[in-house]
Amino acid sequence: MAAQGGAALVVRVWLDYDRQTSGQPATVVVKFAARHPPMRGVMHRFGLYRAEVGFYRDLARDAGIPTPRCHHAAIDDASGHFAIVLEDLQDGRAGDPLCPEVADVETAIDHVAGLHGRWWRHPRLRTLDWLVYPHGPAFEARAAALPLTYAHAATAVRQGLGPAFPPILAEACDRIFEGWPAFVAARLPQAPTLVHRDFHPQQMFFPSGRGGRFAVFDWQTVSVGTGADDVARILAMGLTRADRAAHQTRLVDRYHARLRSHGVDDYPYEQCVRDVRLGLTGSLLTNVIATSALDLSAFAARESATGVTFVYAVFDRLAAAFEANDVLALLPPRA
Repeated sequence: MAAQGGAALVVRVWLDYDRQTSGQPATVVVKFAARHPPMRGVMHRFGLYRAEVGFYRDLARDAGIPTPRCHHAAIDDASGHFAIVLEDLQDGRAGDPLCPEVADVETAIDHVAGLHGRWWRHPRLRTLDWLVYPHGPAFEARAAALPLTYAHAATAVRQGLGPAFPPILAEACDRIFEGWPAFVAARLPQAPTLVHRDFHPQQMFFPSGRGGRFAVFDWQTVSVGTGADDVARILAMGLTRADRAAHQTRLVDRYHARLRSHGVDDYPYEQCVRDVRLGLTGSLLTNVIATSALDLSAFAARESATGVTFVYAVFDRLAAAFEANDVLALLPPRA
């Protein structure tokens, strides 16, 4: 059984063995590069496939957050084609960002605080060649190359969606690209940690009546950054507008308290709140880049089945979060 996601092809494989031993899985999940050439090109160019392979090879066993067990991970650095063989978590319940549950977000926030606390200012993050640490020549080269890519993607998305693209997000894009150096400086993490960066319920499994356990997958966007970016993403992309408005303050409080329980005692609450607000811009850039490369026809069937449009799922909730958190006030002013 195969499923083509936005950024990869995922296949369930049933296994036969020459010799039976205890603990052998009956099935595994194998992940490959996307079939859609524009998406595959974006993922390879930004090193996202390489990052996921590196995460499972080097960090997953002691990440500070539950992940699927990895049996094998390999990549061809020239082409970007890769294979990752993972534990099949089919007994768990897949998270659904279109029908979100506040309790799921609470569980996820508790666990992501463990990830961030585990890697808070950790020196090992400087030593992994598949991670770009947010200081030094490699980071500066990437930061210099990104604005043109982002601007082209934003133009394509705005042209493709027309008036459906929320005006507040269009304004944010303009301010970010016009004031790129100041924006990058404002986004530099004061306490670098490991960040999932696409942290929302669709990347998670939860316990179910069949069993299963909580686990986070899809580590293609893993990076070194500000932990609050993950909180911002799940608030905006993992809750309804009403639930985010009702629960955001409590959930940010919960995250900050869990960080302290993991030994982080140098992160003022006021800084955490500001980082969550500014972290919403990371979701904007991620969503714009992804949308510019997606084959949107793949979402037509789901729109018909759920009644939830792609624009609502990807941009409308985010726009509401931008407005509620006055994100524009944190961005460089227009020239």
